[in-house]
Amino acid sequence: MKNTKQWTVAVAGSSRIPVKKILSRLDNNYHLIRISGKQPPEKKWKNQDCHTCDLFNPTSVEKGLQHANLAIFLYPTEFTAARLSQATLPDMAVLAADSFARAIRKTGIKKIIFIKPEESNGMISNDSLVEVEKVLSSSGVPIRTISIPVRLFRYQSQWHGAADGVRSIQRVTLPHGKDAKWAAFHYPNWLNRAGWPLIKTEWRKNFCNVYFRSLTRPLLVLHYSEENSDTDRAVYHIAGGALAADLAGRLEFCQLPASNHCLIAIHEFQPSLPWLVYKYSQAIIHLLVMGLFKKHLERIA
Repeated sequence: MKNTKQWTVAVAGSSRIPVKKILSRLDNNYHLIRISGKQPPEKKWKNQDCHTCDLFNPTSVEKGLQHANLAIFLYPTEFTAARLSQATLPDMAVLAADSFARAIRKTGIKKIIFIKPEESNGMISNDSLVEVEKVLSSSGVPIRTISIPVRLFRYQSQWHGAADGVRSIQRVTLPHGKDAKWAAFHYPNWLNRAGWPLIKTEWRKNFCNVYFRSLTRPLLVLHYSEENSDTDRAVYHIAGGALAADLAGRLEFCQLPASNHCLIAIHEFQPSLPWLVYKYSQAIIHLLVMGLFKKHLERIA
């Protein structure tokens, strides 16, 4: 590549050993942007800028990709610590890849290099590697895939540091012809029926309130974000309710490109219940509800 000193390369993903090797090789010829999760990455190279972001948030990732000409995406094996995680590595990896691809569509990046293990192991399956590559290709930008020894990828579900919030990612199959936006609005309406006689939901413009039928204060208030949503990725911000300790959390429905698979994800949710109580009550109930919703979608497919 000619005039490489004028190129800016963004490096995303969290497999520590490959990242260090890549940065050391590129440092003398490129300006580097190291995109990482909430833990600030080490800055050991003179031409490196660091950008911390939410790897599951396309808007956050897009800010880190600004001014980059080329993007390197390593199959991610480490994620920011969550106090409670109900998510598998393949689902986290493909959701991060989807955020990356969406962000790239809004930038001037000319090429993606996807670095992945050359073979599967106990944590990383071939299906996951293929799925992540397919999602990255949906960006519309040319992609080159490079395989490296699997021993260089160390699996660690979270980084060291203070764990915070709840992460939950559940995979469902959408009926033919339906999309993530449909699922995002169908879910509260289904919950209103399936939760009888205990739970009800009410819509007020773009706000959905979830209640115990015997109480007047909502358990959760979900605000549908028109700005951050489209047909294949729909986002609710958690805007209040007795079960939410703050307003940082969000619930999203993400349909994978050219697929009827949809990931239903909760990010950065802070429960108001004591953690031990939450872990053995609300968290378990959420998984049960997601399981019932998954079966419901399969029945109507």
